[in-house]
Amino acid sequence: MGGFKAVTNFFLGVALSGNSGLRATVPLFLLSVLYQTQENPGDENASITLAEGMEWVGSVWFACVMGVLMALEIIADKIPVVDHILHIVFVVVHPVAGAVACIAPAYSSSIFLRVPALLLGALIALIFHLTRLLLRVLTAGATAGCCSPVVSVLEDVLVFPTVILAILVAVAGLIIGIIVLVLAGLSAFYRMIRRYRGDDKDDPAILALPGRGEGADEEKGGGLVAQTGPRKKVNEKYVKMCHNCEKTFSGLMIKVHCTWCGNVFCSQCVSQKIEVPTLDGLHKVCDRCYRAIDRGADAPPSASDSSSASDTESDDSTTPASSEQSYLLGAK
Repeated sequence: MGGFKAVTNFFLGVALSGNSGLRATVPLFLLSVLYQTQENPGDENASITLAEGMEWVGSVWFACVMGVLMALEIIADKIPVVDHILHIVFVVVHPVAGAVACIAPAYSSSIFLRVPALLLGALIALIFHLTRLLLRVLTAGATAGCCSPVVSVLEDVLVFPTVILAILVAVAGLIIGIIVLVLAGLSAFYRMIRRYRGDDKDDPAILALPGRGEGADEEKGGGLVAQTGPRKKVNEKYVKMCHNCEKTFSGLMIKVHCTWCGNVFCSQCVSQKIEVPTLDGLHKVCDRCYRAIDRGADAPPSASDSSSASDTESDDSTTPASSEQSYLLGAK
């Protein structure tokens, strides 16, 4: 096998693993079908060649199994609630499919190259799947889940032609593989920087209290259930400016953590104390989290809360503070 063919097959595997993060079954199904429909399957000079020991990917039974699983995956991804369960279960399936897809094309028989390629394919598929999962959650939250089937169709429209083009056109596979590799690297780097610097300033989960939050049905007292307790504190040594006012920290400025969101602020932006869910006593929180928690505490009670409140309205032992605390904790 020529050097160029080996290189293009390697990046074809990378391209397939990236698409496996979006649709676990589609790349392997299309690879199997297109391999069998070429003129000389199994020939070293064929346009599509499989690695030694991976010939089973090009078998009829494998194509049939993947075809059934592909149909189930595509249909289930269009059904509300079922799609979220599918995404959680496929956290394991996507890396496995990506690993197989990455080593299926023939480019090297050396175990010293195939094992790293196997791990690379699994990692790329996992990164793409987690990124897709995050975008799905944000889309579902912004549209109340109405646009999830539309986004699923768009993913199908993206994956099918991309995989077919990558398999049939060597140069296209090379280019798509490079793009996938770059995107996976940028996504992983972005997640690392975001985690250490706390750059989740617009994260809607910060405002989500147990049974309360933005997007809640105020009449029923319901809400988002995204954050049920204080977040892990951001490593302050990576933070160079206040998370709220964006003042650069100097040698004289004190870095203060918000108890609820865990981000780092200057002392002026963490000047208020409030009762925090799951913790006892008053704790310092940033102004944004203070408003969110205070709004949760002031949220109207549900129907059952209203009935019980009317029964005990004359009870002098019930104080406003205790009522606020019950709403803050999302208790009925």
